Amino acid sequence: MKIDHIAIWAEDIELLRKFYTGYFNMTSSDKYINTRKNFSSYFLSFADKGARIEIMNIPGKDAPASRGDLKGLAHFCGKQRSR
Repeated sequence: MKIDHIAIWAEDIELLRKFYTGYFNMTSSDKYINTRKNFSSYFLSFADKGARIEIMNIPGKDAPASRGDLKGLAHFCGKQRSR
């Protein structure tokens, strides 16, 4: 098992994307937008193609919620290694 990605809810994903690509030399996916859920995200990758970071936003998502969608770490996603 390896970590595929960690997901982070962020207030400003454009600013966070600029931080990670600028200071950690990560590359960014195109912006994913789900208009029905008012959700947007980017996947950021390191040069070694190891674990990725997903930064996510739903505007106005500051109130407590039942599914862990507050600002900050949201989840880890594992991936079974091929043998």
